[in-house]
Amino acid sequence: MSDDRLDPRAIERISGPAWERLREVFTRLNELLLSLSPTVRGELTTIYVKYFGPETGSRPFAVLWMKRASELTLGLSLPEASDVSALTDAPSGCKYAGLTRYLTISAEHPEIPPDLPAWVLQAYEAMRQ
Repeated sequence: MSDDRLDPRAIERISGPAWERLREVFTRLNELLLSLSPTVRGELTTIYVKYFGPETGSRPFAVLWMKRASELTLGLSLPEASDVSALTDAPSGCKYAGLTRYLTISAEHPEIPPDLPAWVLQAYEAMRQ
């Protein structure tokens, strides 16, 4: 995970042994989010990484919460008309302006839904200026 577009503090945060079970999931999510554009970057702000680029302005199209090593929560800025039953409303402590749908992945069930790339692209496109 050497991409210079991810804040190195995020890599430090997930480097400890407690993150072993979700480290690969974090890596896969990060790679997916950064793959949308060579200008997208991930910036750590305490307990979450916000993903944005010049094309989205200061508004992130996705935020990945890393509050505890047992789960990751991804918030996406999907258009209100999006009805994705696999995604939920904001879990407690994970509300962020502009994000509309959320996915929580636990260490016990670390599967990434196969439709996630399409949802991420939709969120990115919705926030492009």
